[in-house]
Amino acid sequence: MEFLILFISLVVGISIGWNARERHERRLFLQEIEEQQESIRISVEKHNDCYYIYNDVTEEFLAQGKTRKEVEDALHKRFPGKIFAAREEHIKLLHETT
Repeated sequence: MEFLILFISLVVGISIGWNARERHERRLFLQEIEEQQESIRISVEKHNDCYYIYNDVTEEFLAQGKTRKEVEDALHKRFPGKIFAAREEHIKLLHETT
């Protein structure tokens, strides 16, 4: 009985570790592709009158700001020469006035 529990634990542990490694490799691969391109796909969230910008592919935090201008300046400072692309609903969110 103890052997069966040990064996099941081993199989579950290997499975969890393998899946975590696959997710990490996928994130690294997507990030490498993103760095080779001139554009970065972004998503925008707004919480308490502050905009938060994330990489739409890797979900990495990129910048924040209270106005569209602050967000744009922060993105261009951190990623000079890059173009940012967002879905229409996220662009509309950035154009809202508070």
